[in-house]
Amino acid sequence: MDLDEAIQAHSSWKQKLAICLKRPGSVLKPAEVRADNRSELGQWLHGEGKKFSLLTEYKTLVSENARFHRAAAKLVEKANAGQEVALGSDSEFASASQNVVAAITELRKKVSAAGPKSQRRP
Repeated sequence: MDLDEAIQAHSSWKQKLAICLKRPGSVLKPAEVRADNRSELGQWLHGEGKKFSLLTEYKTLVSENARFHRAAAKLVEKANAGQEVALGSDSEFASASQNVVAAITELRKKVSAAGPKSQRRP
């Protein structure tokens, strides 16, 4: 996965979650949603993406991705309890998602500045 694909992977996961949360009777497991290494982006971060682990931008992305998954798990807990969930732009979920995209963008800038060699897949 390259860093452009990372943004798309995050967006796709977020959309799938939003769809599930809107379906009556859909039961997601908060512990699974909270796990930041199960989504496509999370798998990349905890796998191939570790090649960037010395970069501050990578560490920020890992942290923001974990925050996003914690916020998503809270929404799942609420939805499973029959409570209303807020996905709007002023929600923790939306804020965390925006921060993930911003962190990916910052990592991409850092990697691009280092040259094409650092972007290659191992």
